[in-house]
Amino acid sequence: MAYKVMMAVYASKNRGEIVTKECQQIIDSGKTIIPVNSTTFVDPDPGHKKYFTIMYQFTHNGKPYGQTRGCAESSDLQL
Repeated sequence: MAYKVMMAVYASKNRGEIVTKECQQIIDSGKTIIPVNSTTFVDPDPGHKKYFTIMYQFTHNGKPYGQTRGCAESSDLQL
């Protein structure tokens, strides 16, 4: 399957970072698991709990689909 990241955000309740480019690079390297932590992404709000949300498109059997997924920090998100 081919994946295209439309938008990805790593954020706390106070601040956030758009991490779309970083996620697309991970996927382009052949991985479908995104490690959600402050090593993978810039920490937008040190000392506060963060969340991750990604909106992406993929094609399966010639049909396009879109999906939005999310998780808390210190998780691995499987596309």
